[in-house]
Amino acid sequence: TSRTADTSADAAEPERRPAKRNALSALDPEIVEAALAGPNGKIALAVMQWSSENSQILSIPWTVIDRPQAAVQFSAQLSTMARQTADGATALGDALSKAGAYVQSAPFDAFRRVIDVSGDGRKNTGSVVPPVRDALVERGITINALAILNEDAELDQYYAQEVIGGIGSFVVIANDYQGYGKAIRKKLLREIRFVPVSEVEPDLVPGRKIRDS
Repeated sequence: TSRTADTSADAAEPERRPAKRNALSALDPEIVEAALAGPNGKIALAVMQWSSENSQILSIPWTVIDRPQAAVQFSAQLSTMARQTADGATALGDALSKAGAYVQSAPFDAFRRVIDVSGDGRKNTGSVVPPVRDALVERGITINALAILNEDAELDQYYAQEVIGGIGSFVVIANDYQGYGKAIRKKLLREIRFVPVSEVEPDLVPGRKIRDS
């Protein structure tokens, strides 16, 4: 799973700090247990920060989570991860393209290949998103998203229509950055366990379907 985090100007740093802290709880014992119980007995994670067209940084390279200590070490990296991209626009299409390249060049075979997108804004520069998404889906990559609604109450609909794709794709929603930790944990559990769409919880938007208001 390649996790991509929007660090553009509209994702304000003071708001993002609790998100980074809360994200540490995402790799809790239940997540690790689910990973170890999967088809391969492990998962691999990488984290990329992004903003404008030429601003995508692989902040944490591919890390295999195959034991609890590996999850602890990954969480420690998250806790000390500095912001590595400058303020800029939101080039979501370019970020997806770069994340797709990272996924395809991963130094191992994978049962499933997933790009996680999290952010609080829509694409406002760079490559058009749907063609990039469609090309990645054709290569067998699933794109899921976490929409933070503090700036745009309909961002989940945008992500569902323009961004996500592939088998079992979905959007999970956080109302603000304070809710990010809970949302990313729920998202990771669903991805690792690969829950059927019929079992999706009410605040998950599966496929291109839009949640009722």
